[in-house]
Amino acid sequence: MMRATAACALAVVALALLLTPATATTALRTGVVTAGDGTPIAGAEVSIMDETGKGVAESTLTAGDGTYSMDDCASCVGEMIASASGYYMQRGGPDFTLFEIPQVHVARATTSTLTFEWDAVPGAVGYRVTLADDITFKHPKIIFQNPTTTQTYKSLVKGHIYYVLVNPIDADSHVIRGDYLQPQKPIAGRPGYVNNLHADATTSTSLTLAWAPFVFASCCTEYEVQISSSPAFAAFRSRWVVNGDEAVTFENLASGTAYYARVRARNASHTYTTPWSGTRLVSTS
Repeated sequence: MMRATAACALAVVALALLLTPATATTALRTGVVTAGDGTPIAGAEVSIMDETGKGVAESTLTAGDGTYSMDDCASCVGEMIASASGYYMQRGGPDFTLFEIPQVHVARATTSTLTFEWDAVPGAVGYRVTLADDITFKHPKIIFQNPTTTQTYKSLVKGHIYYVLVNPIDADSHVIRGDYLQPQKPIAGRPGYVNNLHADATTSTSLTLAWAPFVFASCCTEYEVQISSSPAFAAFRSRWVVNGDEAVTFENLASGTAYYARVRARNASHTYTTPWSGTRLVSTS
């Protein structure tokens, strides 16, 4: 009788084991995110889109060595996307190579030319530089495949605003572009004007302003720079700077205050040879 009872108990245990569902093993997605030169990118966001392609089903941040690991959830059926501040977003995966977005600025201007410069992008073998006379780039005027980090455009219309986009080219000759989720902003330049006025340094009581050189025959001997707390420059402070310096510091300003700034060039006869630049809003710290 005891043997029969023991046999029944073993049968019950065996049946329970058969009926117990196996523990599911969660699938993982793993990979690495690097820059164009192979340097790991820490803190990059890697996401898996849901079935709509508009929502994020799962996301994570890369570790210090650029690696990531995340659950392959039930709704993780869309494409994978990797992004990081200052880089173009990339789709695909599981491994990603992100290229930096070039930091472009107007380096020089004359009455009919503009020179644009940018920092080298790690891993890029060249750049596609596109110029247009409208911000939508519906009719791009000139496209260059440029191995350097500077581009000069000539025979431009004085006073017209032009827009430039610079895109890196990788070793496989792919042009790295912006995405509709992360559009790239063009840089504006204007022949016949002083360009790229910006705050180069700030303190609580001072502002150092800088700009791109304006170069033209018989012009210019100096620049006039103004700042004001009014956008109409009803009251303002002026400084004159010898051509070649392209920077000036205003001191004894109010802390944490916004100022409007503008600059123009003039010749030895104090005849202004450029109109006022576009107004820039700058602030003390």
